[in-house]
Amino acid sequence: AKALEFQTVSPSGDLAFAMCSDGSHFLWRIAEQKRLFDLSGSGDVGHVTQSRQCASFSPDGSCVVVLTGADEVTLYDGKDGELLRRFTVGGSPLNTVEFSPDGTMLLTASEASRATIWTAVSEDQVRLEEAHRDVVYQVDFDRTGRYLLAGSFDKTASIWDLTNRRREVVYEGHTKEVVAVDFHPDGLVAATLDAGGHLHVWRTDNAEAVFRIDPESAARTYRERMVGPYRGVLPAAAVRSMEEQFSGSCTLEIAAFDEFSRLLGDDAATEDFDHLVFDTAPTGHTLRLLTLPSAWSGFMDANTTGTSCLGPLAGLQTQRQIYA
Repeated sequence: AKALEFQTVSPSGDLAFAMCSDGSHFLWRIAEQKRLFDLSGSGDVGHVTQSRQCASFSPDGSCVVVLTGADEVTLYDGKDGELLRRFTVGGSPLNTVEFSPDGTMLLTASEASRATIWTAVSEDQVRLEEAHRDVVYQVDFDRTGRYLLAGSFDKTASIWDLTNRRREVVYEGHTKEVVAVDFHPDGLVAATLDAGGHLHVWRTDNAEAVFRIDPESAARTYRERMVGPYRGVLPAAAVRSMEEQFSGSCTLEIAAFDEFSRLLGDDAATEDFDHLVFDTAPTGHTLRLLTLPSAWSGFMDANTTGTSCLGPLAGLQTQRQIYA
């Protein structure tokens, strides 16, 4: 059997596009589990099978566009698979392709640090030259089709106004390559994901982060809250001993959980937000995380030493009302 490398579904949900590990690609009708026809690609398609979006249906489902070669884009009829047009970008491997919301434009992103806008019926194109300093890996239109969101291996994301081809905003909060981007339907915020698995949500007008839990920052705040009151009160050796107790990985975990619990249990902490999104580990880990409040309550009731791997239990006691 051939490994399926990529799949996307038409807007109506009745058709699916699939690309196999050998480079062949085809359409099938989902309800009937029936392959409709093979799409005749060309060139070396191996490099695009790793792309997050190597194909896209038009908004009405009448066409599907596919990255069929190193620098080639092919437009097929979504009903009978007829080849409609083939575009060549010119010497620059492509990473992603997408239709505009109104179906009149195609958007491609390339390893030449640029994005290219095509009209869907001709080879007319507009290039956003040097959109980034490194590979442009993933792109997205906003709902109006006026703005473009691009994510790059240079660890940044940018928003472009396509009416004047001007870069409006650059988000620089990531520390690893940006591999996925998405506009919120209202266009007011964007979500970007980096290669380290960190999801950032930020405002599109000024690139300010909306909110995210930073474990390292939470741990520093937690340690200082526990140790700070004793500086200048206890001997320096005693303070160093306390800092040592709070230096392990357990402190990092409980500090992140402390922040997680605050957002769930403290109404004042979230009164400025309409929605909260928690990007958590797989279900089993998340369920264990949610059982921690009762586990810590039992531990604090039974513990007679006043300490744990997290240091003094006073830090947990002060947050017990929120945990519970």
